[in-house]
Amino acid sequence: MINAIQLKKIATYDATGIEIKALKKINFFYGSNGSGKTTVTKYLFDPNAAAYANCRITWASGQPVKLLVCNKDFRDRNLSSGSIDGVFTLGEATKEEVEKIEELKINAGLLRKKGLQRKRLQSRWRKQFKLWMPNLNSLKDSNLSRLSE
Repeated sequence: MINAIQLKKIATYDATGIEIKALKKINFFYGSNGSGKTTVTKYLFDPNAAAYANCRITWASGQPVKLLVCNKDFRDRNLSSGSIDGVFTLGEATKEEVEKIEELKINAGLLRKKGLQRKRLQSRWRKQFKLWMPNLNSLKDSNLSRLSE
């Protein structure tokens, strides 16, 4: 668990900085735009980044623990909006997986189109067959009558 977070010389925090104490197992940061919420969460996500050289985390046990930082970056990494409004997928897909999904969507669309074309063709053949049926029956009847003569 974190005992305290100190932020200095980064984004909205000057050289004096701030220290956030009395933290709990789960903490929510809220405030107006530009107040430093995103800076805090980005620091917690990647405290070793060079930009945070003047910042410090004090751990309760003296040892860092795994943190789950849920901010806009987390949402962008883990919740992607699909091609259907209101439907989101969880997890981080690789570029290859996303490309494969897009390829499969294209192939499914082509198959659907071919299926519709096949259905239209079958429908035309059925209509033609119904038109020819009376003629075929009369030919068959006339051929049968000739055979019986």
